[in-house]
Amino acid sequence: MHSIEEIPTRDIAPASPLPVEADATLQRWLAIAQQTKDTVTIILMLSTGMLIFGVLFGIAIPGLVLYCLRWKLVPEGANRDRTGWLWLLTLAHELVWATCFLNAGPQEDDLIIGHLDIGYGLGALVSLFGLLSSGWFISGKRQ
Repeated sequence: MHSIEEIPTRDIAPASPLPVEADATLQRWLAIAQQTKDTVTIILMLSTGMLIFGVLFGIAIPGLVLYCLRWKLVPEGANRDRTGWLWLLTLAHELVWATCFLNAGPQEDDLIIGHLDIGYGLGALVSLFGLLSSGWFISGKRQ
C-alpha cells in the first residue's frame, strides 16, 4: 500500500506586486519626499509667524506630531500596520489643510501663504502613494 504523506498547509499571504525590498525602498523614498516637503513648509511658516500662531492655538500640533512620527519611516524596516496608519493619518491631515488653504483663496500680497494649498496638495499625493505602496489595506491579514 502506498502511504501518502500529508503536507501541512499554511496560510499563505497573496503575493505582493513588488518584492519586499522594492516596497521598503519605495516607502523610504516616499517618506524622505514627505519629510522634505514638510521641512520646507515648516521653515516657510516660521518665516511668516504662522507656525507660532498655529502652535499657540493648537492647530499646528497634529501636523508636528505626524512630522516627528514619520521620521521612523525614513529608515527601512517599518512595521506595515504602523506604516499604514501613519500614511492614512498623514493623508487625512494633508487633505484637510489643502482644502482649508484652497478655500482661503490665493493671497496676492503673500506668496508663501498663497501657495500653501499647492504644498499640502503635493503632500496629499505623496501620502496617497505611500498608503497605496504600503499594501496595508489590501491584505486581509495585518501584521
